Amino acid sequence: MSNEISATAQTAPHSPTLEIVTPLSTRMLFWRARYLRKSPFLHHLPFLFWLIEVCRPKSYVELGVGEGVSYFAACQALDKLDSDAHCHGIDSWAETENGQIPEAVRNHNADQFGDFSRLVQADPREAVRRFPDGSIDLLHVDTDIDQSLLDSLTHDWTRKLSRRGVVLLHGVDTRFAEGPARTFLERIVGAYPTIRLEGGEGLMAVLYGPERAARLVKLAQLSLGMPGYTEVHRVFSRLGATHHHEWASRAEAGKAAAARRKQEAADKALREAEKARDALEEKLAARDAAHDARNGQIAELQARLFDLQQAHDARGAELDGLRAELEAERRTHAEALAARDATLAETRRELEQASAALERERGEHRQRFDELTELTKAHEARVKELEETRASLARNHDAAQSALEAERRTHAEALAARDAALAETRRELEQARPALACSRRAFRKSRP
Repeated sequence: MSNEISATAQTAPHSPTLEIVTPLSTRMLFWRARYLRKSPFLHHLPFLFWLIEVCRPKSYVELGVGEGVSYFAACQALDKLDSDAHCHGIDSWAETENGQIPEAVRNHNADQFGDFSRLVQADPREAVRRFPDGSIDLLHVDTDIDQSLLDSLTHDWTRKLSRRGVVLLHGVDTRFAEGPARTFLERIVGAYPTIRLEGGEGLMAVLYGPERAARLVKLAQLSLGMPGYTEVHRVFSRLGATHHHEWASRAEAGKAAAARRKQEAADKALREAEKARDALEEKLAARDAAHDARNGQIAELQARLFDLQQAHDARGAELDGLRAELEAERRTHAEALAARDATLAETRRELEQASAALERERGEHRQRFDELTELTKAHEARVKELEETRASLARNHDAAQSALEAERRTHAEALAARDAALAETRRELEQARPALACSRRAFRKSRP
């Protein structure tokens, strides 16, 4: 780049390259946009900063604000220049979820630029009535194009431009690529000086007003193949790429943060599951203790049943003896036999009551045993479910950890690419400065 500039200065002292490249080294060109979102205009933010520094517009109007990347960059530049300019962002925002100005756009405008910036939700064809003729210095068109809007741009918005008015057309490779929009663009190119930049969806600056800044005229006169053309556009392109890389790095950082939050949520869920498992184990231990207690009760009942059975057998043997004695002594001891029969009947009733009580206790024992069996099955199913949940959480934790590591590596690579691009641009500019100084001295010596 320095060799081309030096050679051009020697053969043509009034080369426009020298007058264009010199202001490109100002700090304005290297500003970092504070508001970044995914947008094809990211590639053109350095040119917009430089254009605003050159034009110093008092009134900036943008048709098609969208997510606000280019609009807030213009507001940032005018705020930094400490000018008394006014900015107007016009969009219908019909394609948003609720058909309103996005909350992030509205809040950022109010917080950062509320004293000189106004967002207007309206159709551009209707909003043109808000502006007096000859009042707009910089008009940026970044919205979908149809025939009615082309007519409005041709007959209405052009009347609002000042004598030093400039029109920015974003999307020359998409919106203006065919049909009536292409015809409109070709007519503009044939009638006014223009500056076209590649990258993104393509950008064109139209020097519409008759009072044109000298640096803009010189840049518009540069065409492909002329000395300095490639160097100037390469600077804009590389600096625009840094904004794109910075947005990408921020997006990757956001993904990494989301992955971390997801991992923390998974860890929290795992801890809660472990707490639930511990509580369930305590509950199962309590049920096991109750089961053991019931088993003890059943054993005690079985012992009592055995004792009752022995007593029953003993009483049966005693009854048989009494019957024999009663049969032998029936004739002589009729009264005593009657009394013994009464005693035997009473004993039988007691035995029947004892047998009924024993049968009820056996039924309760079988019911409690069935309940314990169901509890055991439920316990085994819950333990299996907890084991499956724990295994699933472990797999999710490993997957989240792997995704986080991959996103960290991608973020580091994006940062390295951005730093390399910035370093390369700065080296080229440093190399160009000595050649420029030499060219100035040669120019002064060549003057009469």
